[in-house]
Amino acid sequence: MATLPVGEDKWVDYVAENRRHANDLEKRVHVIELFKLAIEAEPNSVRVWRAYCEYFWSLYVDSQTPESGWTDEERLMGRELFSLNAALSLWQQGYESIQYRINDSHELWNQWISLERAMLAGTRTAEGIRRITFLYTDRLQVPHVTRDDTAQAFSEFLSTYNKAAWEETMQAVTAKSQEAKKLTEDRDMFELKLRQARQEGKEDIYRALMKEYLEWECNQSKRSNKHAEATGDLCRGLYARALTGVFAFDDTIWNEYVRFLSTSGTYAQSPHGMVDVLRRAVDHCPWSGTIWSRYILTAEDARLPFNEIEQIKHKATSNPELYKNGMAALLDMYAAWCGFLKRKAMDLNATDEDVDVADMGLRAALEFVDQAKNRYGDSYRGDPNFRLERIYIQYLTEKKRNLDEARGLWHKLAEKQLYADSYDFWLNYYLWEMMVFASSGKDRSPTPSTAAIGLRVPSVATAVLGRAIKRKTLDWPERVIDVYVQHCNDYELPSTVRNAIDTVYETRKEVAKRREREAAQAAEYYAAAHAQEQQAAHAAQSADDDSSSSSKRKRDDETETVDATANKRPKNDAAEAEATALKQQQSLKRDRENTISKNNTQTVMVEFRTPEEAQSALLRDGKYFGTAQISVEPGTDLTLTAAKS
Repeated sequence: MATLPVGEDKWVDYVAENRRHANDLEKRVHVIELFKLAIEAEPNSVRVWRAYCEYFWSLYVDSQTPESGWTDEERLMGRELFSLNAALSLWQQGYESIQYRINDSHELWNQWISLERAMLAGTRTAEGIRRITFLYTDRLQVPHVTRDDTAQAFSEFLSTYNKAAWEETMQAVTAKSQEAKKLTEDRDMFELKLRQARQEGKEDIYRALMKEYLEWECNQSKRSNKHAEATGDLCRGLYARALTGVFAFDDTIWNEYVRFLSTSGTYAQSPHGMVDVLRRAVDHCPWSGTIWSRYILTAEDARLPFNEIEQIKHKATSNPELYKNGMAALLDMYAAWCGFLKRKAMDLNATDEDVDVADMGLRAALEFVDQAKNRYGDSYRGDPNFRLERIYIQYLTEKKRNLDEARGLWHKLAEKQLYADSYDFWLNYYLWEMMVFASSGKDRSPTPSTAAIGLRVPSVATAVLGRAIKRKTLDWPERVIDVYVQHCNDYELPSTVRNAIDTVYETRKEVAKRREREAAQAAEYYAAAHAQEQQAAHAAQSADDDSSSSSKRKRDDETETVDATANKRPKNDAAEAEATALKQQQSLKRDRENTISKNNTQTVMVEFRTPEEAQSALLRDGKYFGTAQISVEPGTDLTLTAAKS
């Protein structure tokens, strides 16, 4: 079978291309099968559902008319395959799948209801009127942005087909639809902003708004109120929009959607429903190890057959996208797979076959990862959390009782620098040895060295901690030292405790010197970084000063500013009138609206476009305006500031 498309756009194009060549009944049926696959892949896509319903309806119409060009045999079979009931049922199924997409669900609804009304126009049956009345009533109780248009269309429908019941029916529907109206109004702000961003082609803003909208919608659904069920449906509808649109290939949004479903509504109690969601998620984001891991875990929770879960693992490892971002995604997926194998083998009802499968599967997983890391060379050092090894060690310890092989795996890991320098690794190793020691029971003989005093000591666990504190490059030696001292005090012989104290004393001194060196290096680094920041800031300030000085010199050359001062006149009179006269007679570059008032005089600042115009204004110096004398002076060497409004 050919590789199937992924994503709404590609599915629509793919089916449309096949539809172009569907010139006989067999090919038309094939197109229907492709539409079924498209719906399975994109069950909440308005575009896919519309294309599917429109095509099926066209087949119904063509099967009824000889003018369609179909043969008699094709029309006969077509009437069975593409019946009216099947067509109408498909429209309803499509609507129910997308009804909570409040922004565009009307696109499919409007087509469906127009077909229903067109058929009623020819029959005008009471049953048909009741059916469409029910459809409108139901629709108006679902939030959607075109609810006013829907209400108007319903009103017109009643006026035409059931005028006597118009008032009673509209009152009842209005009362029932108040919740939907309120929910729609609460979301109008987001919808308006999204439409505006889309119309202006601002994709980044659109994505940011959609993320904000999703977060807000999720918060609404968590609130315990009378709208809880409706807001949950709306949140799923919004995720449907995002995951068939702008975030179709965004693994972060898919993961958030899965988390939302797993903690709310019927999906929380329906692992099978979650399996379908995760199947679509890995199709859209095959590079995400987190999604593959969740897919396997959910399939196990849904109790799918082993071969189906194994097929998920095979599908993951055979997809090259899983490897494009390094080993992390592969390890995430294999951690889930190995966890599944371990749990299946350790189940109380496990069969010998389950244990054999776990034996082979766990070893194969470790080998596969070991081989896969070769493609990354030195850039991959290993899984810091050694997840697969932990699972295998637990399996060997608890199920197989093979302590020697499990301990050998610990030794093998301890030889690698990634783990040997990790306090977390050594503490886990130590705790495992303590668990083995505790589970061995008192019936086992003590070690020969302690037999004389009859004391059982966890000498192997002690050795693990002793080996750890000798690492000069351990990331948190202080923590391991504390555990080592406490362990020896709790479990070891006096001689061992004495040796531990002496060892720790020297180790603490070495660690203190190491911390001093690290602190000095850190201080040196931050000092250098701070000096660079200051140097950059000084350079930027110098550039600003140079720019300001250059701008001032240029302004002095090009313009002059004059002061028009009216003496012995009330404010807002002579000086402002003179400034007005200057404006009317000269070509002003900028008018300084602010005035300076002092000692019953007023100063107005006027800036001209050219020095010549400023010189012309100076001729008014000493002139009278009414009873007030005007003083006009050049305003050279002034500092002008511009403020943003």
